[in-house]
Amino acid sequence: MKKIITLLFLVAFTIGANAQSTTSRFGTGRNQDNTGRVTTFNFITTNDAAGNDTLFVTPNAWQTNIMPSSAITDSVNVKLNLTRCFLGDNLRVLVTKGSGAGAVRFPSTYFINDATANRYTVGANKTAIFEFVFTGAKFMMTNKTVQP
Repeated sequence: MKKIITLLFLVAFTIGANAQSTTSRFGTGRNQDNTGRVTTFNFITTNDAAGNDTLFVTPNAWQTNIMPSSAITDSVNVKLNLTRCFLGDNLRVLVTKGSGAGAVRFPSTYFINDATANRYTVGANKTAIFEFVFTGAKFMMTNKTVQP
C-alpha cells in the first residue's frame, strides 16, 4: 500500500512540475543532448478593422511571429494567452502602418517594456518590429526597430 501511495505521489508531482512554464522548451540538464532538438516557428496573421482593435493570440512555438495581414488603420492592442509559453520562447510583432499615425500597445499584464503607458507610436507608412523573450511570467522586450 505504501508503494502505491508513493507511486501516485511521484506521478502527481511529475505532472504538476511539467505543467509550469518556467522551464525551457528544450532539455538543458546534465547528460541531456539537445543538439537534435526541433525548433518550432509559428506565423500568425490577423485582421485589422477600423477602431482600436485587440489582437488576442496564443503563442505556442519557440518563435511566434504576429503580423496584421494588411497595414493597420489606427491602433492595435496585443494580448496573449500565456498557458502554452515556455521560458525562453520568442515573440516577434511586425506592424506596418497605413496613412496617418497609429500605435501599438503591449499591456503590462503580458509584457515588460520601456514605453509610457506601454504604447508605441508608428508613423504613417512606416514599419515597426518588436521582439520579446518569455521570462517565465511575462514577455520582456529585447528589441524594437522602427523604419526611419
